[in-house]
Amino acid sequence: GTDGVVAFLASPDGRWLSFASALSGQSSHFQLFKMPIDGSSPPIPIGRVDPTWEPEAVWLRSGDFIFSTEDGTKYVRVSASGAASAPVKFDAPGYNGRLAPANPALPGDRGIFLFATWYERGVFCQGIGVMDLKSGKVKILVRDGGSPHYSPSGDLLFSRAGALLAVPFDLAGLQIKGEPVAIMDGLRSPGAANHARFALASNGTLAYQPGFDVGRNRRLVIVSRDGKVIEWSGERQAFEYLMRASPDGNRAAVCIDNPDEITELWISERGRPASYRLLGRPGADCIGPIWSPDGKRIAYSQYSQSGEDGIYVSSVDGTTPPRHIAPRTPPSAYFWLNSWSPDGSTILVTVAEGTKASLYSIAATPNEGSLSAPNPLFHDDANRGAAAISPDGRLIAYTSEEMGKPDIYVSRWDGKAPVGRSLLVSAGGGSAAMWGRDGKQVYYLSPQNKFMAVQVGAAPQLQASAPSEIWDLDALRIPSGSTRLFDVLPDGRLLMVQRGEGEDELTRFDIVLNFFDEVKQKMRAAGK
Repeated sequence: GTDGVVAFLASPDGRWLSFASALSGQSSHFQLFKMPIDGSSPPIPIGRVDPTWEPEAVWLRSGDFIFSTEDGTKYVRVSASGAASAPVKFDAPGYNGRLAPANPALPGDRGIFLFATWYERGVFCQGIGVMDLKSGKVKILVRDGGSPHYSPSGDLLFSRAGALLAVPFDLAGLQIKGEPVAIMDGLRSPGAANHARFALASNGTLAYQPGFDVGRNRRLVIVSRDGKVIEWSGERQAFEYLMRASPDGNRAAVCIDNPDEITELWISERGRPASYRLLGRPGADCIGPIWSPDGKRIAYSQYSQSGEDGIYVSSVDGTTPPRHIAPRTPPSAYFWLNSWSPDGSTILVTVAEGTKASLYSIAATPNEGSLSAPNPLFHDDANRGAAAISPDGRLIAYTSEEMGKPDIYVSRWDGKAPVGRSLLVSAGGGSAAMWGRDGKQVYYLSPQNKFMAVQVGAAPQLQASAPSEIWDLDALRIPSGSTRLFDVLPDGRLLMVQRGEGEDELTRFDIVLNFFDEVKQKMRAAGK
């Protein structure tokens, strides 16, 4: 099976397959393996994958691998025998952003293309860089593009929104020459802030998902226990990433990207045809909102690749400016806000870095002029996240991989940390735990995208019923690949984002044979 396996990658010669697999159920450490692509022999261990490394790597013809780490500011080179270098800072003079390796490597291991993301003049930018594997120097080639591939015609192929373009590329000098030429359009873009992806084989076979920018026409709906769906507000909007219902169930905090591809926080009210902007920070993404217990404040994470990153709290009525309450520590980690305690004192946060996820608590109201120091809830290597404190403040539900796969556990909570032994309440895996407003039910998402419910009791000891399915989120047309676009309302109904018309699940890939010939023709016609 492939449980616990991540980051599949084919070797440059197409004969081998590499992947990373967890060392054990109690560890967040991964082992890198390779095996013949025809399955003629078992996997061969190569070396350890540090939890702080991003799992996606580039496999060089030399047999080495290159991983990015520390939020794309450094990289690690792992030899074919598994020896890892110390992290090396990307040598990119004048560039202050994130870099990640893009497959495959350039011919002869001359260099590797890089995905580049950065903030500039209030805009979130996505571009393409290249690293010289001889000198280690990095330069930005394209300031608006993604999915880079090298063509034997001597061109860099890349996407921009839903179009595929080509620009002459000097392999020896690792630089582009001239302006890009549009080769084709009609590629499916996964959202307004992302360029389309495509796959290109060395023999010139192109594979891509046809379509357009998806996600622009979504809506919020309410789903009853019998599956009946009604409109929340009638608004159509590009809801993305995360959504949370207010404690009274009449408002929802949602994330929407503006034209500069910066994520803003908006409030949608039940029955009102248009959301209103709660918070937008020029040049900074505001994401992952959670409500205070009284519904008067919202906490969120801010990202701008600067010292101002961290956790903020803002009043919902806009009467007070956002207050910075916790730093982004370490600067390479991502903070995902999970739950605000009923007494208003504590916020639970998932801190993610590479393949490692840990649960922390922070003080929601630090002393004036100071920042809260995140405190770990557990002290072992198991991945844990997405915690929720019960309405009475006595229990905590969370996702843990302590037994080898993500499952939902419940523990007693003393206001600062879990107490006593935890209880496994999910069956067959689970994520995104949340409590019913009566504190007697834990809801979670199964690996099959089924919304499950478990009855939980705490006296005289922790106990739980068998899980039961309430809703099939795929059948309800929730957007795929989103983090959490659903919540439970106080009356037990489901509030969720539903895909827009034309945003159904992918039903086909388009294949173009001999695509390099088409590129050559288009470039000649353009005088390149």
